[in-house]
Amino acid sequence: MEGEWDSSKLSGSQRRSGSLHADGSGMWVFHGGGHVNDDPPRHYSGFVDASESQDSDSVGLLQTLADGRFRMLLDADADSESFELYVLER
Repeated sequence: MEGEWDSSKLSGSQRRSGSLHADGSGMWVFHGGGHVNDDPPRHYSGFVDASESQDSDSVGLLQTLADGRFRMLLDADADSESFELYVLER
């Protein structure tokens, strides 16, 4: 897969929307924003004005696993060193 893909987590109270960009090494980079419940999705502020990052900014990586599943590693929030890990499968 190449190019750019949109990604959204649509369920649960903590949601995230953004874009995945191929980095050329088989991994994808996620840039987006977090939002709560039915609040409007927020965009990654670094594409608009890198000097004005927001607490809602979110970054991550998506990897293809050997068995065809995907692993997505995302920052949990701007104020911590924790992360969220998702395994995506069909």
